[in-house]
Amino acid sequence: PVNELEFDAGWIDHPMVQPDPMTNVMAAEMCEQFLGNANGYGGIAADIRRSLLEHPGWFPSIETMASELSIHPRTLRRRLEAEQVTYRDVIAELRMKLAVEYLRNTRMTNEEIAARLDYSDAANFRHAFSRWTGKSPSDFRVG
Repeated sequence: PVNELEFDAGWIDHPMVQPDPMTNVMAAEMCEQFLGNANGYGGIAADIRRSLLEHPGWFPSIETMASELSIHPRTLRRRLEAEQVTYRDVIAELRMKLAVEYLRNTRMTNEEIAARLDYSDAANFRHAFSRWTGKSPSDFRVG
């Protein structure tokens, strides 16, 4: 299941209205960080990353992503190889960065973050997060 919100592109230039100005600043910074910077990835890896960010919670197979990008899966693999990265690397890096942002900037539970990042359950999310950072999500959130 995916939730989507469609609106006229003209609204993009309107300032965000939030009851809490800090929430507004945080949301704007998160958008700038994720959309304005490919974190070292260029080319096809950046295209994959943008596509994933445009569809929150969507982490498709490489075949599905290739179809989304209108190229053959083998071509996608070759282009990623030329950038010295794998599809799995791009997915893992994005999941990790999103998890860190959710833990730092939201009050989402581990279960909610796990669902948002397409993990089968919170235990799998906690295990992956600990592998990435050396800390549990709760320890990371505390500081």
